[in-house]
This record gives sequence, structure tokens and C-alpha cells, in this order.
Amino acid sequence: MFFTRALALLLTLCTLQAQAGKLLQARISVQNPGSSEPEEFVVEAHEDWAPNGYKRFKELIGDHYFDGARIFRVVENFVAQWGLPADPKEADKYQAIPDDKVVGHNDKGIITFAATAMKNSRTTQLFVNLKDNHFLDGMGFAPVAKVVEGMDVVERINAEYGEHPNQGLVRAEGEQYLAKEFPRLTKIVGTEILEEVEDEKVTRYFCITALLRSLAATRIDFSVAQNTRRLQASFYFSHQEDGGADEVLIEAYESWAPKGYARLKEILEDGYFDEARFFRVLKGFVAQWGLPADPSRREKFPPIDDDPVVESNKKGTISFASAGPNTRTTQMFINLADNVFLDTSGFAPVARVLEGMKTVERINAEYGEEPDQGKIQSEGEKYLQRQFPRLTKIRKVEIIEEYDD
Repeated sequence: MFFTRALALLLTLCTLQAQAGKLLQARISVQNPGSSEPEEFVVEAHEDWAPNGYKRFKELIGDHYFDGARIFRVVENFVAQWGLPADPKEADKYQAIPDDKVVGHNDKGIITFAATAMKNSRTTQLFVNLKDNHFLDGMGFAPVAKVVEGMDVVERINAEYGEHPNQGLVRAEGEQYLAKEFPRLTKIVGTEILEEVEDEKVTRYFCITALLRSLAATRIDFSVAQNTRRLQASFYFSHQEDGGADEVLIEAYESWAPKGYARLKEILEDGYFDEARFFRVLKGFVAQWGLPADPSRREKFPPIDDDPVVESNKKGTISFASAGPNTRTTQMFINLADNVFLDTSGFAPVARVLEGMKTVERINAEYGEEPDQGKIQSEGEKYLQRQFPRLTKIRKVEIIEEYDD
């Protein structure tokens, strides 16, 4: 009975959402270094996939904003990215647009706007997926278009420079910098809108996929509601700037994220966080930790499966960091502001700060994202003490109690 009603609801909702959207076809001509003549591929943008992204894409193509620009970031078997103009005076012409909901997959050939970790940060940069990158769906990257002709041309885009071009210098100097330092980068020599029509066909696949995801999460929510244990733990911080030591009390909730709760309990019982540093601290965003002081211990805990997001990433909540689906291990972060945009990227809060938020706000942020995570993993405390000695340290963590809610 549950599934019958659920399916009926899905079909009804998809019917209600059946609105004709616009469809735009555009030709992009590129000069690949191995070709004597320009080559072209055709893309098709769908308004019903990402309305805000569609509007901006149409503006950019109509403005010929990409003409003369280079495809400056090409990672083989991942993405090819462009969108910084040849003329640096044009770099700030377009303001950021609001995010769109993710209603499709980042499949091979799909085109999506690039964005920072911040909400509503899409401007002019786009990338085409060179393979199925479905993990990007959970990170908020909403497809807006797809390659419908010439995928072989896309696959010939020059990838020899990888991620070496410096985006700051591309923005500041444009084509002058790229022609000098990376002359064999593929260049966009022209863009053209071919046609825009009303798309009477509603892509019900995207609607049903999105609703099934929501339904699955709702069903899981019913089951996790039966998990009612709580755990309280004290973190003792050492602030290097004044030599002070402070206590922060957190409370974890099994009902919020049962898999994350079990892993957090394991970590705390193991003393894994003792002597570790907050190595990534961005004011007004997050404070992240979870790489051990002793590098020989870093692979002790394998990745765990994801939990559905049932709570919001509000200020003071604690979530596991991740690098894609089912990649959570030991790294965690405290939200230093209401970062609710992280909810749609799959970051499931597992705990919150009960006491000591002022202490959390004193975590040293002077180094930002400078510490190299690879070196922390290989050298641990030795590297951080030598290069970033003023990072806040977790002296000790102890479980206070675990009880039924």
C-alpha cells in the first residue's frame, strides 16, 4: 500500500510539474592544437534543467563572451573548464546568479556551471564532463546543457597542462598570460546561437529521479527515527596565541546520522583526535580537523556509507567532511555560520556544540587553507608544528556519557 500511494504521488507531482520549457541549441567552434582548421561541437541547453543557469548561458553565448577564450582547465577523464574571457577587462562583467536545484546527473557530455564552495557563486565558468561524474550531483552542480554533436571534438581538447594555469593570472591578464605560458591550450574561436524553441517534451526522467531520491530519504528517515541514543563529549583545546586551554562540550545524535554517529563514537573511544590540529579554518564558514597527529594512524578507519541529511548545517552543528559519495572517514568540521547550502550537497550533521561556542570562535584562522593535507597525512604533527605552529590543537577528547534519548 505504501509503495502504491508513493508511486501515485510521484506521478501526480511529475504531472503537475509538466511545464513546457525552452530549449536552446548553440554551436561552439574551437581550435585544437593538433588541427589545422577549427572544429565545432553543438550543445543543447534546457531551461527546465536549471532555469537560472539557462538564462545566464543564453546571455553568455549571445554576448559572444567566450569568443577568444581558452579552455584553461582540462583534467583527463574528468572535466574541461572554460569561462574566463580573453580580455581581462571583461572578467567581472557578469554578477553571480542564484543556485538551481540539481535535477539531473553529471553524465559524460553534460555541461554545468563551475562554482566555489559558497552558495550562489556561479558566474561565467562552465565545464563539460568528460566521463560520468555523478558524485558532483550531491555537491550542488546542476546540469544546464549537453553536447549533442561533436563529443569527439570535446575529447580532443588539449589536456597537456592539466590544472597548471593560474586562474588569478588568467583573470588579471587574460589571453596575454595564457598565450605566453600555455600556448597550446584549446581556444574557443566562436560561439553562435542556432535556435531557441519551446520544448513541449517534459523530461519526466529528471522529475521522477529527484522525487525518488526524496522518497528514499524520507523512508530512511522513518527508520533512523528509531535510533535514539545520544553521546556527550568534551574537547579540550589549546590556543597557541595565549597559551590558554578551553573546553567545548558537544552532543551527538544517533537519529541525525546513525552511521556518522557510530563512526564518531569509534573515533572518540580510540583517542584518535588527541593532539590533532584544526588545519583548515575559514572565518564565517567552517573549522575542520580529523587528520591525526601520528601519520601512521591515518588509515585506521575506512570510509563509511552516507547518511541522509535530516538536520541543517546551522551554526554550531558538526558534520563529516567528504570528497564524494560514501567517502567519510575521520575528518569533521564545525559550522561557524548557518551554512544551510551544504544540506543539498550531502553533508549530514551528526552533532552540535552544546557549550563553548565562544571557544570555537577563537580557533585560530590565520592560516586559512594553507596547510597541505597531503603533507599532514604523511608527516602529521611534525609538519604542522614546523610550518603552522599557531594552529589550535585538540589536547584531549573524552566521552562524558552516552544515553537513550
